[in-house]
Amino acid sequence: MIYRFTIISDEVDDFVREIQIDPEATFYDFHEAILKSVGYANDQMTSFFICDDDWEKGKEVTLEEMDDNPEIDSWVMKETPISELIEDEKQKLLLAPRLYPFSRHNHYGGNFLKRWASKTGYYLLMSLLNRVMKLRAGANDELIDNCDLPYYMAASDVIFIQRKDILNSASIPLAFLFHKVVIGPNIGNIGEILQDTGNPVFHPDNQFDIIRALEAARQLSARRKGEDNYAYAIENMNSGKIGKEYAELYRNLANLSL
Repeated sequence: MIYRFTIISDEVDDFVREIQIDPEATFYDFHEAILKSVGYANDQMTSFFICDDDWEKGKEVTLEEMDDNPEIDSWVMKETPISELIEDEKQKLLLAPRLYPFSRHNHYGGNFLKRWASKTGYYLLMSLLNRVMKLRAGANDELIDNCDLPYYMAASDVIFIQRKDILNSASIPLAFLFHKVVIGPNIGNIGEILQDTGNPVFHPDNQFDIIRALEAARQLSARRKGEDNYAYAIENMNSGKIGKEYAELYRNLANLSL
């Protein structure tokens, strides 16, 4: 069996390449074949993303080891056969740049140079960029302790839900109870709740849409939309009402089983 992939580009309208490859070849072999077909040098950190029919990103196959946590599933191009993740005939893939995240804790599979560059970027690059470009930006790669979370919430202008592949809906009532505007991806129950309450949503793979949503959130915050969110949470997300809805759900399920 041979896999045949049609390569297109969102930057060049008439760009088309076709690559045939053995399914037992690795994603690295596929990556090299793509670069060779377009004459690009292999000097960029890139990843394959397994996408659904709407090009929503799923599993990521990285060029090199990015996380050494054994509890987290990860795929590396040189170690992953194409057939391990590609089974459907019309499966969509996205090959995109992958920046090294600045972190104090990612060991990059024991690679000293990458670990050093990551920590250097975390401690020095952000502060240097802030000074040169007169920004007020920062990053923190540690989980916030539950005891400190109220202070972060209270100090925030808006709450940004950035993740799209796990449930984060509990973050919404928490932020509402701190009188905050919330923005998040237009996916699942997060998107539904935010749209129903008049808070901004965005397409997670469109940076311009994210910027638009951030600007909308800033304007809503200035108009005290957070007070409306607080009132909504008190009326619709209080523990008494949620408890009654859970009880009703279980009663209905019990009746169905009988």
